[in-house]
Amino acid sequence: MAEALEDKETKRGETEPAPLDQRPTEVEPRDIEAKIEAQVKATERDEGKPKKDPFIGRVVANRFEIISKIGAGGMGAVYKARQLGMDRYVAVKVLLKEVAHDEKLIKRFKIEALAASRLSHPNTIRIYDFGEMEDGTLYIAMEFLEGKSLERVLRQEKTLSVRRTLHIIKQVAASLTEAHSKNIVHRDLKPDNVFLVEVDGDKDFVKVLDFGVAKLKEADKQQGTLTQAGMIFGTPRYMAPEQCSPKAVDHRADIYAIGIMAYEMLVGKPPFDADSPLAILMKHLQEKPKPMALMRPDIEVPEEVEAMVMRCIEKSPEKRFQTAQELQLEAARLEASLQPKFEKVVIVSGPRKLPTVITEAQPEIEAVEAPKKGGRKALFGALLAVLVLGGAGIIGAGIFSSKSDESVAPAPIEAPNTAITASIKPEEKPLQDVGTGKVRLSFESTPPGAQVFDGDKMIGTTPFSVDFEKQNLSKTFVFKMDGYKEDSLTWLLDQSGVLRVALQKVVKTAKPKAGGEKKENVVESSEPQKVHDLKKVPF
Repeated sequence: MAEALEDKETKRGETEPAPLDQRPTEVEPRDIEAKIEAQVKATERDEGKPKKDPFIGRVVANRFEIISKIGAGGMGAVYKARQLGMDRYVAVKVLLKEVAHDEKLIKRFKIEALAASRLSHPNTIRIYDFGEMEDGTLYIAMEFLEGKSLERVLRQEKTLSVRRTLHIIKQVAASLTEAHSKNIVHRDLKPDNVFLVEVDGDKDFVKVLDFGVAKLKEADKQQGTLTQAGMIFGTPRYMAPEQCSPKAVDHRADIYAIGIMAYEMLVGKPPFDADSPLAILMKHLQEKPKPMALMRPDIEVPEEVEAMVMRCIEKSPEKRFQTAQELQLEAARLEASLQPKFEKVVIVSGPRKLPTVITEAQPEIEAVEAPKKGGRKALFGALLAVLVLGGAGIIGAGIFSSKSDESVAPAPIEAPNTAITASIKPEEKPLQDVGTGKVRLSFESTPPGAQVFDGDKMIGTTPFSVDFEKQNLSKTFVFKMDGYKEDSLTWLLDQSGVLRVALQKVVKTAKPKAGGEKKENVVESSEPQKVHDLKKVPF
C-alpha cells in the first residue's frame, strides 16, 4: 500500500504533491529531509522498472532485423538478428552510446571487425558486416552459433579425454595458423573464446571468437597509446610471461595460451592459479608448471601429449613451438597415434612414475627478466603499474559480458608494439620435413572420406599425407565427396603443412539454388563459404 501511494505521488509530478493524509506514515514529510527521502525512493523505483530495449525490432543497415538480446555488459551488447532476404540468423554486436566517445574502445571495436573480417578459416568466427547505424552506433554482424563455450564445457565436465583435447587444440591451432600468417595475433585466447558447435557429426567443431584485442601489424601504427610499451592485454590465467612484463609480444604468446588451455582440459585446472591477478602473473613469470601427475595423480596422460603441452608453456618463446602450424601438425600426429583407451578420461590408481621428459622441458626462470633496479620489488611495482594502466580489464572484465555462459568477450589490456612476420618457418619434425628437397602435405576434411585431386589425378582419400618435391610452385587441390560441394585449397610447395576443409552438404534441390547461394557468398565475403552457416548459435 505504501509503495502504491508513493508511486501515485511520483506520477503527480513535483508541482502537484500528494496530500499529506494520503502518504504513508513512515515517510510523512514533517520536515524537508523526509520529503526529499520520499521523492528519492519513488524516483529509484521508477528507474528500476524494465524499459523496452531500443534496439529490438530495429533494422540495421536495411539488412539485419534485431529480434532479441543475447547478452550485455556495461559497454556493449550482443543481439540475435535475422538477415532480411536470406532468412538466416546472425549475431549483431553493438557499442553502446554511453561509451561511444571512448576512443580506445572504438579502436578496439574496429580492430575486432578488421581482424576477423580478414579470416576465412572454418575454425574462425565469420564476420558478415561492420558499420555505423544512423544514430552513430557502431555494430558488427557475425556468424550466429549454437553450441557451448569451452569454458562452460570445462565447468560442467571438469576434464576432457586426451583425444578430445587434441582434437580441439588441433583446430584452435589451425585457426591461429591463418591468423598469424596474416599478421594477426589474438592475445586473449581462453576457454571463453573457444566455442564448440556441431558440424556434420563433429560435436567439437571449434570456432575461435573475439579478436577484440588482436594485434595487427599495420594497425599498430594507427593505435597510438593503444600499444605503448608497458601496457598489456589478456586474461591473467592464460597470459604468456612476456605479456606480464614490458617485453615484446608476438604470435608465440598465442601458442602459450593454447598450452595453458590444453593443460586445463587434461587435468581440470590451469597450471597457474591464485587468489589475485597479480599473484597469477607472478607465477607465469617465476614458477615452473607442475607435472600433470602431481596435479591429478588419478588421471593418465601419455608422455608425448604432456611433453607437447609443456613445450607450449615454456617461459621462453624461443623454446615453444615456433608456429601454430607446427603445433597443429604435432597435435594431429599424436591424435592419429593415440591408443583407443584415451577416447575417454583414463582414471588410474596407485603410485605413478613421473615422465622424465617433463623435467627436461622445464623452463628457465631467467627467460623473462625482471627490472634490474630494485629486484623483486621493482618487478612487483612494474606488474602493479600495468594492472593500474590496464584497469579492470586485466582481470577479464571484457567490453561485452553475456547473460549466458556461451559468450564472454576479451579484456582490453595492451601489449608492446611488435609485429610478426607473415612467413611460416619450415617445420623440423619428420612428419613435416621428410628429407632434402621434400615437403609433406597432410589432407583432412570434415567429414573425412573426401577424395583429393591434383589436377585430374586422385592422390588420396582424407585423412592422408603425401610427399612432394620442394619448389617455389603453387598447387591447387580439389576435395570431392558424394553429397557435398567441391572445395579447393592452394598451397605453395616451399614448406610442409596441413590442408583442411569443412565440406558443405549439397541442397537436395541442387542446381536451382545456384543464383541464391552464390549471391550469398558474393554479398557476405569474397572468400568461399567454408562452414555450414545455417547451424546457428548464441554468440
